[in-house]
Amino acid sequence: MDQRIAELRDRKPIDLNHGEGLMLQGIAAASLREQRLAGQIVLED
Repeated sequence: MDQRIAELRDRKPIDLNHGEGLMLQGIAAASLREQRLAGQIVLED
């Protein structure tokens, strides 16, 4: 995981349009939702 984070930090930034940003946000939210339902992630209140 630490290696993947380092790889992502080293990548050059890219420009996204508004639609692409919304799409990526939706994908991330769906992934987080699946992980929470599967019990892989516990979010503290």
